[in-house]
Amino acid sequence: MAIKRTSHLQQSTATTSSDPTNGLIKRGTKILKEPALWEYNFGLQDPSLPLPHDITARVTPPETYDLTSSQIATLESEGVLLIKGAFDSCWVDYLRAATKAQVEAPHFWSFAGTASKLGT
Repeated sequence: MAIKRTSHLQQSTATTSSDPTNGLIKRGTKILKEPALWEYNFGLQDPSLPLPHDITARVTPPETYDLTSSQIATLESEGVLLIKGAFDSCWVDYLRAATKAQVEAPHFWSFAGTASKLGT
């Protein structure tokens, strides 16, 4: 069985051609290893990325969307609403980069649940 480790989260994937489980990971097997305490970021969770569309944080007014009465009813009954086109490719690229920054430099609170053994 070959184990490949990537990033300092040490995400492991198990692969082998003779694996009788067809690459499935046994239930209860830990896939992510939490970073050591000194590897966490305890400061602000700012990825230092420029916001898309020349937005200035806390200055530029928020974007607005006109919702139909049907969309409002869906939001009220379902608790969620899909607004198609709300995130263009610039926003998607920003969100991907911000997520990558969080994975590469995890903040202390990102693993607070696993560190406290909640849900285990």
